[in-house]
Amino acid sequence: MSGGWVGELVPQAACMEFDVTKQRMKVLPPMPTARYSHGSVYHDGKLIVVGGGVSPDSTLDSMEVLLLDSLQWSTLPRLPQSLHRPYVASVRDKLLVISAKDDRSVYV
Repeated sequence: MSGGWVGELVPQAACMEFDVTKQRMKVLPPMPTARYSHGSVYHDGKLIVVGGGVSPDSTLDSMEVLLLDSLQWSTLPRLPQSLHRPYVASVRDKLLVISAKDDRSVYV
């Protein structure tokens, strides 16, 4: 679980991991950029967070990755455009990002 908002759309940076076997939540380091309405995916020991919003009028073109073995965040290359509510998938070692913004799809 990552991000979200509280109150008057104040973006959050919180991240948590749920262990299905132990039925426990674990707090992870907060995202460098607080955001909501973003996409995320697990791939090869990494949590990848894509796009989202920081306010009703401002969306993000950033991607950030949490290495789950070291719990360190880093940034990935920027998207070609900012995306609100993207769908993100890991397919054959590629990150696929799809958004309906402006009736276009973006593939990374």
